[in-house]
Parts: sequence; structure tokens; C-alpha cells
Amino acid sequence: MKKRFRMAFNLNEPNKNGRVYTGDLTKKIDKAIAQGRAYVTYHDGNVPPYDERAGSVPVGEIAGVIKETDEKGNELSVGASMLATPAGDIVKHMMDEDVEFEFLPRGVGWLESDGKTTKVTEYTFISCDLVPKGGYGSL
Repeated sequence: MKKRFRMAFNLNEPNKNGRVYTGDLTKKIDKAIAQGRAYVTYHDGNVPPYDERAGSVPVGEIAGVIKETDEKGNELSVGASMLATPAGDIVKHMMDEDVEFEFLPRGVGWLESDGKTTKVTEYTFISCDLVPKGGYGSL
């Protein structure tokens, strides 16, 4: 049985890294969906599971596939299906144990800062990382 879930992300507001993503992120994820490469990734640490410069994701880190996006106001939500991969099975079991996740978009691009906020520009979407709420140290 496939496990489907939705995740929400605030646009135009600083995320945990202090970066601000605009509605352009929705377009980038929609493009990745159309190209069949809109992945949800999971790994058990804070080190990226792949080389961001290469723009690729190792199969072992793919936990799911993003199927749809929905942008309302400043909130972007994505709907995804978990896959029968090692990473997908780990996430399914964690969800069954009521572990809550948030997602962080991963990609490459430019950062522009005015000293108060850092805006992400010229962004290339690679994947969405699933991160347990509170970070890895909270498990």
C-alpha cells in the first residue's frame, strides 16, 4: 500500500536557514514534476546525501515522489507518495510512529542579502528533504 502525505512550506518568510523562497519555487517544483524528477529525499544526518552541484539524487536516498503542488497565499503544500525504497520504508515506519516531518527544498542558486533577509534567486530545484520536526537531534 502506498503512503501519501502532504507537506507545507511558508513562502516569502525566512526558513530555518534564514532563506526566503518566493512563489517561483512552486514553478520549479511543478517543472520537476513534469520532467519526472520531483523527489522527496531522506537521510539520517545533516550532510546532504548527494552532490548539489551535480543536481542528481542517489536512488538510495529517494523516499518518495512529489505528485502535486498547491500554493495559497504564502503557503506552498506538496503532495507526495512514498516509495518502496530503503529511505521510503524508514519514513513510512517513522510516520506510523507519529514522527512529524517538515520539508526543506534542496537546490542550487544564488543568495541575495540585504542584511536582514537572504532571498534565494536563480534557483534550480533538486529535491525536497524530509526532516523530522525539531531536527535530527530531537529523535
